[in-house]
Amino acid sequence: MARANIEVRLAVAEDANDIARVHYAALDRFNDFYAAFFQIHPRDSLPQVEVAALANPENHFLVAVDADADEIVGFIRWNIVAAKTSDMAEAEDPASRGGQGETAAPPPTFPAGLFDPKPHLKDLWDEFCNPRGDEMDECYEKAAKGERHLCKSR
Repeated sequence: MARANIEVRLAVAEDANDIARVHYAALDRFNDFYAAFFQIHPRDSLPQVEVAALANPENHFLVAVDADADEIVGFIRWNIVAAKTSDMAEAEDPASRGGQGETAAPPPTFPAGLFDPKPHLKDLWDEFCNPRGDEMDECYEKAAKGERHLCKSR
């Protein structure tokens, strides 16, 4: 089998639909699960998610392009989260600097209803996401121990 001619480049806003296509294919085994819970099917919501993600300046995207077919075949998205320490919490608080300095970027906004569960499953979804989601976030925070990443150099 011949190797594909893959090029990696920064993503641009026009890549949103192709990124959504790749994202949908990568999550193929979960799409039926999400479609069962959400009012909007993932094939319809992912393009909107990727448009919003690409518009967020804190996100960084690279796409892998099959140069022979001129088609996006992969992507990666990441952002850098500042470490949480008592010193940083004070530095991040604009009030502690007399109102000077930058404030945190707002979280991405998605169209209303994009992640609404189906009405008959709302209570189940809320139980699954809210208390359990808070527990998982706390677990991740403990694992990161306030560091910017989980990798340590040796």
